[in-house]
Amino acid sequence: MKESRIGVVSFEHMHALSYTQQLLKYPEVVLVGIADEDEKRGKEMAAKFQTTYYRSYEALLDEQLDGVIICTNNRDHAKVSIAAAKKGLHILVEKPFATTIADAKAMLAAAREAGVQIMNAFPMRFNPNVLAAKKKIDAGLIGEVLTITSINHGKIPGLWFIDPSLSGGGAVMDHTVHLGDLIRWFTGSEIKSVFCESGELLHHKGIDDTGLVMIELDNGVFATIDCSWA
Repeated sequence: MKESRIGVVSFEHMHALSYTQQLLKYPEVVLVGIADEDEKRGKEMAAKFQTTYYRSYEALLDEQLDGVIICTNNRDHAKVSIAAAKKGLHILVEKPFATTIADAKAMLAAAREAGVQIMNAFPMRFNPNVLAAKKKIDAGLIGEVLTITSINHGKIPGLWFIDPSLSGGGAVMDHTVHLGDLIRWFTGSEIKSVFCESGELLHHKGIDDTGLVMIELDNGVFATIDCSWA
């Protein structure tokens, strides 16, 4: 069985822990190393997973890798992804994909030019309950889908998540991604238009903690996403 040599760039986002745990369930995966600007955190995670710690993502990308998982703060997704693509590596990047449209386009362009795959982390598509719902929708067991109402509430995360310069936004940036993906997947249609209201209604930390997103899809379905950091 061919080895898959993977590196993890940053445990700044807590999802890096679960991704790494899942990776190591596959015998063909070799965790080459963990890069993290936070030396204490990086060394702790490297020790936990019995791999090598790298002080910089550049040093890790210089190793013989097949792919990387990027779990930095949102702002840095673009620079690390583009650097990885230039090294010819496949990329899984934590959500949100990027904080600006320009960054997202640059990331896609770099991956296409290098001929590598780049993917946003959408684990909800593999959730057993979500898969069951998808099968029922595709089989027509619930009838024609006309509207979708979705909710994602959670505790305010703190840390860099509430720093707009690093996160790119608050609850709307953080809690619409998976639902937006599932709405597209369930309907088999792309988003035609979006209207959103957001604000600081709960915590007043200088970043949106509440939002309501209204979506129209190409096939005429309407959807809403109710998101907040409670």
